[in-house]
Amino acid sequence: MLIFVGITLILACLVGFVASWLTGLDTEVSVWGFLPGMAGTMIALAHERGLDSRMVAFIQILRMLMVIGAMVCVGAVLAAPPSAATALGPSQPSCRCW
Repeated sequence: MLIFVGITLILACLVGFVASWLTGLDTEVSVWGFLPGMAGTMIALAHERGLDSRMVAFIQILRMLMVIGAMVCVGAVLAAPPSAATALGPSQPSCRCW
């Protein structure tokens, strides 16, 4: 379990660094914005460090919306009704020979 927490933290920091490099945002603001969990706490801690808490809040909200959207898409794919070909079952011959 601790390994997954560490991997998640490392990936969030890497995404923050890449986003900072691509957009020109302050690196620390970008990393704080992409850290997972407790968005309100992340925003408050960023504000205490003197960072732009509005940008951290925007990134946190955008990140959450992306996760929610991805989960809706995954759920739609997993719960999709079967296609017409599989709903009819195996193909039946047109002429029944009894």
